[in-house]
Amino acid sequence: MKQAERLAFHSKSFDYEIQILHDDAKARHALFMKKANEMKESLGVKVAEIKSVMIEKVKNMEENYKDLHGKVDVLAVEITRLVEFNTKYPKQFQAKLEKDTMVFEKLEEFMFGIKETL
Repeated sequence: MKQAERLAFHSKSFDYEIQILHDDAKARHALFMKKANEMKESLGVKVAEIKSVMIEKVKNMEENYKDLHGKVDVLAVEITRLVEFNTKYPKQFQAKLEKDTMVFEKLEEFMFGIKETL
């Protein structure tokens, strides 16, 4: 009988320790879940903040791209005009030079003709 009492005592002792460990595990699990939920909420807020910052940065980059694109278009137009001017100008200058040369030759002939008549 003593052995049955001893086994019953040890059984109750083990049951008590198991219950304590079970309660401790439950408390730790509850604390872990609380921390995990807090972390999840914190990460959600931080992700939302990062997302809004990234959206703002992307908008700024798009605006800068549009501004830069407009400036590049202006530069391209002006470079095209300069190239066209530089290709036309020498031809016009050469034509004017030839015309002026002919006028001066005629003027020299005229002056020479006047000089001979005097």
